[in-house]
Parts: sequence; C-alpha cells; structure tokens
Amino acid sequence: DLKLAEEKGTSKAMLDRLSLNDTRIEGMAKGLRDLIMLEDPIGEVVEMWKRPNGLQIGKQRVPMGVIGIIYEARPNVTCDAAGLCLKTGNAVILRGGSEAINSNKAIVKILSNAVKESGFPECSIQLGEDTSSEIALEMM
Repeated sequence: DLKLAEEKGTSKAMLDRLSLNDTRIEGMAKGLRDLIMLEDPIGEVVEMWKRPNGLQIGKQRVPMGVIGIIYEARPNVTCDAAGLCLKTGNAVILRGGSEAINSNKAIVKILSNAVKESGFPECSIQLGEDTSSEIALEMM
C-alpha cells in the first residue's frame, strides 16, 4: 500500500497514516492486549428501577449483533475496530479506504486466525474488499 501511495504522489501525512512499522504494529498489539484486560461489558446492568406497580425495569449491556464500520485509510483502525466489536460480543464488517486495502487484508487475515484459535467463529471479522463509494453508501 505504501509503495502504491508513494507512486501516486500521496501526501506525506497520508503516507504516515499508511505506514506500518514495528512501533505501530506493537502499538496495535498492545491495544488488543489492553482491551483483553478490560472487564467484560456484556450482561452488565447499568441502571435498575422499580415502577409504582412493582414492575422492575433495567438497562443491561448486550451485543448488537453485527456492526458495520466505514473508515479512512488507517490500517490501525482495522485492528482497533475489530477488537472493540469482538470485546462487546459483536461481529464486524470493516470497510477501510482504498489506499490501505492490502494492509487491511493482511491485518484481517491475522486477526481471523487468532479469533479462530481462540474459539470464536473465524467469520466474526469480515473485510469489505470493494472500496468504492457505492458500497459505502450501501452499507449506510
């Protein structure tokens, strides 16, 4: 991705966003390790009250199911978004920018393998490889 972006004359700021060096990769891994250490939010009762008729009502954190995320060409977001969705019990469909498609494919492949090895469905993380604006509109 970085080489293609350089050939296209992409700005230095965008090249920096696309760059996946050892420090960035370690940062992504650390972010996932930190996320794992957080308390599981699923099932937490965040509010509870009793109505005058005795009916008890509450709010409880539950998974939404499948979350679609559209974002710019920032490969680290692929990792962060997938981790957050899995932590909250959701599957995710990711759609990153075209400039980072190859990096995103590699990251999703690694994450999918890790998810499978951890006993979760491998298909919990999906990457929309069509980066056209039409697909983004379809997702919205």
